[in-house]
Amino acid sequence: MTVDASDTIHAFWEGDTIRFTDASARDIWYSRSSDGGVTWGTVGNISTSAGLSRRPSVVASDTVYLFWEDGLDTLLNLDGDQDIFMVKWFNNSVIDRRNISSDLTWSTWPSAFIVPGFPDRIHLTWVDNDSTIMYANSSNWSNTSNVSGTTGRVSPASIGVDDSGYIHIVWSTEPDGELIHARSTDGGSNFSSNTVPSSGSEDPVLVVSDSILHLFFSDFPSAAVGQVVYMRSTDHGANWTGTSVISGDLSPFLGRVSASASGSRVVCAWENNRVIYVRRSTDDGQTWGVTDSFDLSFSYDPVVYSSGPWDYLTFKRRGDDNTDWEPGQDGDRQHWHGTEMLSIMAGFKPTQLFGPAFRANFFLAKTEKYVNIKGYPHFYEKPCEEDTWIEGLEWLEAQGVDIVSSSLGYPDLYEYYKRDGKTALVSQAAYKAYKLGVLVVSAVGNAAKDDTLEAGSLYPPSDADSIVSVGGVLPDRRWLGPYEEGYSFYSSKGPSADGRRKPEVVAPIEVYMVNPAYSDSFWYGVGTSGATALVAGVAGLLIEAHPSWRGSPEKLRDCLMNTATMHSSPNDTMGWGIVDAYKAINCEAIEETEPFRPDSLGRTFPNPVRGDRGYVTITFHIRNQSIPRIRIYTMSGELVKKWEREELEQLLNVSFPILPGRWKIRWNLKNEAGNEVASGIYLVTLQGFATTSARKLAIVR
Repeated sequence: MTVDASDTIHAFWEGDTIRFTDASARDIWYSRSSDGGVTWGTVGNISTSAGLSRRPSVVASDTVYLFWEDGLDTLLNLDGDQDIFMVKWFNNSVIDRRNISSDLTWSTWPSAFIVPGFPDRIHLTWVDNDSTIMYANSSNWSNTSNVSGTTGRVSPASIGVDDSGYIHIVWSTEPDGELIHARSTDGGSNFSSNTVPSSGSEDPVLVVSDSILHLFFSDFPSAAVGQVVYMRSTDHGANWTGTSVISGDLSPFLGRVSASASGSRVVCAWENNRVIYVRRSTDDGQTWGVTDSFDLSFSYDPVVYSSGPWDYLTFKRRGDDNTDWEPGQDGDRQHWHGTEMLSIMAGFKPTQLFGPAFRANFFLAKTEKYVNIKGYPHFYEKPCEEDTWIEGLEWLEAQGVDIVSSSLGYPDLYEYYKRDGKTALVSQAAYKAYKLGVLVVSAVGNAAKDDTLEAGSLYPPSDADSIVSVGGVLPDRRWLGPYEEGYSFYSSKGPSADGRRKPEVVAPIEVYMVNPAYSDSFWYGVGTSGATALVAGVAGLLIEAHPSWRGSPEKLRDCLMNTATMHSSPNDTMGWGIVDAYKAINCEAIEETEPFRPDSLGRTFPNPVRGDRGYVTITFHIRNQSIPRIRIYTMSGELVKKWEREELEQLLNVSFPILPGRWKIRWNLKNEAGNEVASGIYLVTLQGFATTSARKLAIVR
């Protein structure tokens, strides 16, 4: 989003295009408003390519410059890779269109900056091959330069120019999270780099206002906490001061961070748990005001832009709380696969079907589209489904689930060398869920028979580290390989691109399940999806047998693998072997060596919380059978609210002592007398088994 010299707002976004083809297509869409965002013009398609058009970056004065990454553009991209494109237009007419990075490298994540007062002085940075920061400017777009060297994986970069004409580019290294600041004092001919003091940092956003550099980034001080951190420089980046956490403690599933500045006003927006937050400074970042929140549910990807006295905010809303089949939106068989998988895990009909976890509690996240195109049911299979899969995983983790069963994959989005557990977004999210105490059980995939066997054929997110990826075996306990007659696919194999053995385990590939077309019919399905549902059900039995393993996915994973049929001689087709549910449940040795871990408070969210929201959620982890007590105090020690045994039993619907696991309650922001509490900082405490833990909570009214 940007605002031009005539105060017209220009908004750009990427969106999937439904084509009657199996090829992925994503385009850049555009609309504008000339009345401050009250009304918007017709939505148009800017990119109109047959490839993957995404990640727009736009700047404007009287002329608008749009940059994005694209592939397979028959007019401007003849080498078939992903390149950076530009469209320049004036008075709503295109006056220039070109390929900025026309080469054989994979160019992504453009970031542009326009110098105030110089409408045609544009600076641009992007990432080549996930490892190199590149730079070019409008004086000669073909004169590109390597800013970073080739030093391993890097994050998207952010660019700005200060009032001395110094060019600044900031990025982070992966996976160590080191922030790098590069500066050019000669118009981009040469850059010098230095490290910005930080650790575990991701996705920096640089905002330049006159002589001051404002830097925002995501930080993760622990596996369970994410933060938005701010720092600034008043000496062209030589020193960085004023470091502060402007967000409070958040869920580690921290979404996009966006920032902008106008004069001495600096604005930052971010998303967490589907809620958009905005915070402002009116004194060049020295102090920060209260945090505003927009809890409209299912909101993502905020973009903030400051112009004159106004701050403009756009964000996406995607999703709802209906996981059922919706005939007006869904294809005729959209609900079939999920219904089948749920029946494998949870089905119960005496003498006909017994799911291994038929009395467990289930949460359903609907992330796949299945549409009718020209009257025919059609798999959507577009890149945005990776986004919705992550959003579903974030929601499931927030509900406190222990196991996620996922029988899908994204082979078309990532070549084999990128299936290393670190590149695919869904794989990164699956590993983050593991660190938060969730076991992700993922199908390794049904590979086409013409897929090469010289390397692994597994599908993301099954390449993620520390999850349980599941392959399939035939009824005679043999691996379903590519030369087996009567099957159109084979059970994908490892290793992952970085050499880790995959899959972890295998299970029967022919599974009895409900027939979704009827209310009283069953049939057999074939694929690694059903094998995955079986293994996820067995993992649920492990938690039933060993309640203290809730929140410990490493226990569940180790037990499934080390009791499987090939645990002493694993390979890259069957992993550690066929899951043995009986042996896994009797895997007592692991539990005997479990170290003592104290009861503790988890996340309190949202934090800060606006008083008009009406409630805040308090989560806590019980590691040992106990009778917890929860208290809230002012910072001066005055008791505000307490939950005694009877009230907690009613809220949690349990009888004490409480079993080990992750629990949560809601507080209505009222004290013991039933009155609303004032704005301020409060202390939430949990007294559990042999320990007390505490967290701060900010309330804003």
